[in-house]
Amino acid sequence: MLILRVVCLLLSVLCHAKSAECNANDASCQDELLDKTSVSLLQLGLQMNAGQNKTNHLHYKATASSAPIRSEDHQKQQENEGVCIENYRRGLNGVRQGLGNTLQDSSFRVPKVSEKPLVIGAGIGSTATRSVSKALMMLGQKVSHCGVDFQSCDVPAVNRFLSPGLTPGWGGSAPRELTTGEKQQCRQILSSFDYTNIPDVDAIFDTPVAEVFLYLWRSFPNAKVILTTRNSSEWLASRAKHHPAKALVPMQNPCGEYINHPATSFSGKQLETLFDMHSDLVRCLVPDNQLLEVNLFEMREYQKKALFGNLANFLGMSLPSTLTKNPFSSSGKGQPMSPVRARRSKASKP
Repeated sequence: MLILRVVCLLLSVLCHAKSAECNANDASCQDELLDKTSVSLLQLGLQMNAGQNKTNHLHYKATASSAPIRSEDHQKQQENEGVCIENYRRGLNGVRQGLGNTLQDSSFRVPKVSEKPLVIGAGIGSTATRSVSKALMMLGQKVSHCGVDFQSCDVPAVNRFLSPGLTPGWGGSAPRELTTGEKQQCRQILSSFDYTNIPDVDAIFDTPVAEVFLYLWRSFPNAKVILTTRNSSEWLASRAKHHPAKALVPMQNPCGEYINHPATSFSGKQLETLFDMHSDLVRCLVPDNQLLEVNLFEMREYQKKALFGNLANFLGMSLPSTLTKNPFSSSGKGQPMSPVRARRSKASKP
C-alpha cells in the first residue's frame, strides 16, 4: 500500500507539472499530455485490488435506510473502493487538470441502502445495452431501458439535473447549456438523491445508469453488475452519429457535459480515454462474483452462442425450456461455456 501511494504521488506530481504547461481548455495540448503519460494510475488500483481476497457486500441491515455495519470485511472493501475512486480522480485530472474535482469524495455516503440484488447495466450507452436488456427480458426479468417506454429513459430519475430541458426518448428538444453554478448545484443534488427510489424492476440499463454508477453501487451493494463494452474509437463514432445532441460525456456526474452539444471542449481522444476509464473503474470496484463483462462487438459466433447461458448462470437462473431463439446468436439455443472459455469471453478476446 505504501509503495502504491508513493508511486501515485510521484505520477500525480509529474502529471501536474506537465499539465501546468497546457491551457485547461486546450484539447490538442491535453492530447499530447495523454500520450506522454503512459502509466495508468487506475491500473495500479486494479492490480492491488486483484491481489486481495475480494468480498461481497453483505454487511447491511435489512431496511433500505440503514447505514452499513462497519465489519472488518466491509472496511477492507471500502478501503479498496477508495483506492479505485482516488485513482479514477487522478485519471480525470490527467485528462484535464481540475476535472477530478467533479467527483465525490471516496468516503461518500448515500442517503439510503437497499439489499435488493438489482442488476445494474454499468456500460455507457451504445455498447449493446439494448441487446443485453432484451436477453434479460427473455429470461423473465423486468427491465428498465430507454426505448421500452419513455419512462425508462430516466431511471434513476436524475436526467432533469444532468440535462435540463431534455425531452425523453429519441426525438424532442435537446438539453440546454448549464452555467458553472448550475453544474455545482447538479452535483450537490446527485449526492443527496435517493437512488433506491426506482420502479419495481429487476434490472436498469442505459443513460443515466452508467453516469451515476458510483452512487448506484453504494446504494445497492448486493447488485449484479453487467458491464457492456466495445472499442472506444468505435463507440465514439457510433455515439456521435446516433445521439449527436444528447449524449453525455462518459464520466461520473457529467452535469451539463455533452460529447458535442452545444459544443464540447473535450477532444475525441479525451472522450475515448474517459470511456475506457469508466470501464476500468467498474472493473476495479466490483468483486468478480458480482461482475459480468460483455463485448458483443468482438465475440466470435461460438462465444455469442454461449453468452445467453452464461448470462442466466450469472443471475442464478435457468434457460427457459421453451426457448427457441438465442438473442445473441444467429443459430442455436446456446449453452454455458466451460469456465476457461467463459473467462476468455469476459476478457473480450477472440
